[in-house]
Amino acid sequence: EVRVRVPGSPETIARVAGLDPLIGVALLRVDLPGPIRLETRDDPPRLGEEIRSIGVTSAEQTHMTATVTTGVVSGLHRNGLGWHPIEDYIQTDASLADGFAGGPVVDDEGRLVGMTAGLPFGRHLFVRQAAGIGVAIPVPWIKRSLAWIRAGQPPRPWIGLHLIAADRESRKAAWLGADVR
Repeated sequence: EVRVRVPGSPETIARVAGLDPLIGVALLRVDLPGPIRLETRDDPPRLGEEIRSIGVTSAEQTHMTATVTTGVVSGLHRNGLGWHPIEDYIQTDASLADGFAGGPVVDDEGRLVGMTAGLPFGRHLFVRQAAGIGVAIPVPWIKRSLAWIRAGQPPRPWIGLHLIAADRESRKAAWLGADVR
């Protein structure tokens, strides 16, 4: 169940109209009293530019209190990280706590530049906890994904698995035991 809360309006239940599970984008349908628009920015942020991530930490899930963290863009078009099948990230040093996955990343003018990416593992999605590194999916990927959802489905192959190394660290992170030989 997805609930939407807009200032000045009662909480409303939204319906998931479509989903792109590869990058975690969903199209929601909801009846609101007026149009709500989040301005997007198609051009990527600049290296060193300050950005803000908005999310609800896992510790605050029951109260649903949004948290805002600030950081700078430390990399663009990052790939080869092995965290996700789509690798064209905006890299930031903003602190991204568990629970931030799917949250907006905005510039100083409040324009959307990306969406916090999480690490998919089974039915769970984790924000990768790495020292000073957080990643976001850029707006062009989000717009492309929404266009695919509106058209019926993403036009890319997907067999439903993602391979990761079975080293001691990854097994421990996935609660599979650390006794790798």
